[in-house]
Amino acid sequence: MGILALFISILVVASLLPMAIKRLVRNKTTKPWIKKTIYFLAVFLFFVLLSEIIMNYYDYYYRGYKTRTFILIATCILFVISYIITNFKNKLYKVFIEIILFASVFITCFVGIINLVGYNSDLFFEDDKSRLETFKFINNPKGMLPTLYQKKGIIEEKIILEYTDDNYYNNENYVDKDLISDYKVLENDSLIEAIFYFEDGDSIKTQNKW
Repeated sequence: MGILALFISILVVASLLPMAIKRLVRNKTTKPWIKKTIYFLAVFLFFVLLSEIIMNYYDYYYRGYKTRTFILIATCILFVISYIITNFKNKLYKVFIEIILFASVFITCFVGIINLVGYNSDLFFEDDKSRLETFKFINNPKGMLPTLYQKKGIIEEKIILEYTDDNYYNNENYVDKDLISDYKVLENDSLIEAIFYFEDGDSIKTQNKW
């Protein structure tokens, strides 16, 4: 509980930081073209993030490992900068924006830390056609399979894998990054297979979930 309380406290402080910075630079002026550029980029990235969220419901994502996390972070940073350089004339509107900003920074910091803390360990395999990655939050069940992403231009499709009937994991060999020596992803029409090879010569075959 102590670590959790400290973690939440750090997130709260980080979420209040933009308001503190604004008060320190309140007398500073920003050139109009810089403001317009930042506003444009902030709105543009917001709609990119919104389109990413909508695509997620259909198991499609923008291409790239942890791309959605980086889009979220970039959008939040531009939102913070936009807030700092804006001169609010309506105090009620300013308070409203600060509430949204606080929530945005808090959520972004939380999501960013959770997703990036295992940046290297979560990535199993990647080439120009596919990627295998997992998401470890505290302790995942033993034998939990990574997720397969098939790349299609600037978009990639999320594919849930399952063990084939005769390839369910055992206590000696299960899908763990530290135990695997090689990977292979095969696609045949609607059937997609991901094969995991172990150092002892054994292998486990998985396929897309129907």
